[in-house]
Amino acid sequence: MTLKNTLLVTVVTMAMAACATTTATVTRELSARNADASSLRDVTVLGFTGDAGEEFANRLEAKLSSATLSTGERYFTVKERQSLNSRSGLTRGFRGTSAEVQAAVDYGQQNGVSGVYFGSIDADVDRSSYVANRQVCVEQGFPLCKKSETRQVRCTKLVASVNASPKLVNVDTSNTVYGRTISKSSEYSWCLNEQQQVSESALLSKAINDAVTEIRKDVAPWEAKVDVALKSDSSTLAEIDREAFVGAAKFAEAGRIDRACGIYASLEEANPENVELLYNLGVCRETEENFIEALSYYSRADSYLINPDKDINIALQRARALEQGLEFDGGTSNNPFETLMNDTTNQLRATFD
Repeated sequence: MTLKNTLLVTVVTMAMAACATTTATVTRELSARNADASSLRDVTVLGFTGDAGEEFANRLEAKLSSATLSTGERYFTVKERQSLNSRSGLTRGFRGTSAEVQAAVDYGQQNGVSGVYFGSIDADVDRSSYVANRQVCVEQGFPLCKKSETRQVRCTKLVASVNASPKLVNVDTSNTVYGRTISKSSEYSWCLNEQQQVSESALLSKAINDAVTEIRKDVAPWEAKVDVALKSDSSTLAEIDREAFVGAAKFAEAGRIDRACGIYASLEEANPENVELLYNLGVCRETEENFIEALSYYSRADSYLINPDKDINIALQRARALEQGLEFDGGTSNNPFETLMNDTTNQLRATFD
C-alpha cells in the first residue's frame, strides 16, 4: 500500500518560562513500522494474560478500532473481543503455546479474521519513601507565609511499570508476523502534607496506554507530531524591520503561518545573516514540506552562531530525519497528563507545623 506523506501545520501559543512562545505543530503521517502486521486489517484481540490483561486487551482493541488514515478512513476492521470469546471456547488470556495459536487460527478462519492479537502483560505499582528538602512555613502571615525554613520532609514516590509482550498471528499462514516486548513506566511523587493528585490506577493506565500506543505505531500508519518553536527576538534585526518581525509573530499566533512566512521572506534581503530570521524561514520551509531548503536555512543560521542554540540543534536533526522520511523527535512536550504531574511535583511547596 502506498501512503502519501502529509504535512500540516497548526500554530499554538504556549506559556514557557513566564513568556509566550509561538510554536508550529508539525504533523506527518508515517508508515507502520511492521509492514507484515499492517497488511492484516481484519483483526481481533483475543486476550492477554496477567492481572492487567483485561484492561490491556480492551485498550488495544479500542486503539486499533480508532486507527485512521489522514483521509479519515478507518484502517482496521476490528471484531469485538467479547462477542468472539463468548462463542470460541478459547481461553481469555493467551501465552502463545502452539495449541493456543492453532486454536486462534482455526477460529480466525471460521470467522473471516485475518489477524489475531494476543500476549501477556506484567504490571506493577511500586511505592517507596524518600527524604527531600522543602521550604517549610515556620511563621504564618496572612494570606502568605511570613517566614520559612528549609527542612527535610518525608515524601512518597509511585512508579507504575508495564512489560507487555504482544503477538499477532496471520490466520492464513499460521505464522507469527509481529511480536516484541514493550516496557513503559509512569511515576509520581508528593511530600508530607501535600495531597496526592494522581492515583495508582491512573499511573498504571497511563503506562498501559503508552504501551498500546507503541503497538499502534508498529501495526498501522500513524501521525508523528512535534511542536517547533518560532524565534521572537526582534532586537537583532535592522531597526526598520523590527515592527514587521513582531507583526509576523502575531500572525503566527493567530494561526496565519502563511502571512507570517510571507513577512519573514520579505525581510531576508535586508537581514541575510540574522539567526532568528533564518531559523524562522527554515520553519516556514518545513511547513511547505520543503525539507532540503529548511535544512539549508537552519545550516545558515547555525553558521552565524557564536554559541550553541538548542532550537537550531533540534531543527537540524528534525529536518534531516524528515528529508529521509524517518521518525523524528524533539520539541516542546504538550502532554496534559505529564503537565499535571510536573506542575504538581514542581510547584512551590510549603508544609505547616
